[in-house]
Amino acid sequence: MDVDVRLLRYFVTLADELHFGRAAARLYVSQPALSKQIRVLEDGLRVNLFTRTRRQVTLTPAGASLLPRAQAVLAAYAAFRSEVDLLRSGQGARLTVGFIAQAANELTPLALRLFRERHSHVQVDMRQASLDDSSGGLRSETVEIAIVRLPIEDDGLSIAPLLTEPRVVVLPADHKLADRAQVVLDDLRGEPRLVTSTPDQLFRAFALEPNDSQQASVGAVVTTVDEFSEAVLAHRGIALAPASGRRYYARPGLVFIDVADATPSTVAVAWRTGAALSQPAQAFIAILQDLAADALPT
Repeated sequence: MDVDVRLLRYFVTLADELHFGRAAARLYVSQPALSKQIRVLEDGLRVNLFTRTRRQVTLTPAGASLLPRAQAVLAAYAAFRSEVDLLRSGQGARLTVGFIAQAANELTPLALRLFRERHSHVQVDMRQASLDDSSGGLRSETVEIAIVRLPIEDDGLSIAPLLTEPRVVVLPADHKLADRAQVVLDDLRGEPRLVTSTPDQLFRAFALEPNDSQQASVGAVVTTVDEFSEAVLAHRGIALAPASGRRYYARPGLVFIDVADATPSTVAVAWRTGAALSQPAQAFIAILQDLAADALPT
């Protein structure tokens, strides 16, 4: 049978309440009418969704299995209706995406191009966060989703990793290690390091690897990529960076050396836990995940 969306809504609401009276009140229908429509759905599907007794209503194994799919259909239908309403009104939606430095590398312009092709009525605002804000603007609630670098303190955040890449050390060209093809973390121990003033201790410790983050020698505190580059050139400290920094942060006088045993850097997309993500946000996340599955090499 072709299932009416209305019947799926009845099913999901009753599964949530497990009580015909409360479910009927939420749906603004009478209890007998709800009972009849649930029976229509079960007869059409040829499967029992609920077990009914005088004292309780419970989901059958079939009902429990089908419930997530019914919820997904209703969510997709709601997104469809929302987009139709936007198109009908002639008004565009807006999506604000935060990011840190070149967080997603080549994925960002590719994702933006695909998103605009598929959702031309949505205005995307890309907002670069300071290096101090490991959440890319999520904690200050200035963006809906953000492209971030892990590890970060994830309390209150939901995170979906996208890709990983090796890390390099960024040195001034006349540094004693600058002529090496590769170094290990122990070679960097004791070197003055660049840090940000982030309160995120996971993010800070990762940047200071392998030093104890409380005892590391700090050469300078930076908040932007330009400050980062200037501090290295001025011999105020060295820093670990994603290997893609060779493409994005290259400047005369800087060298990028492979660090054989450095923990890789992971790019992720994040959002506030419990937030009702808009349809554009969900679509943008899906595009990022699709692209990451076939990511460009670093």
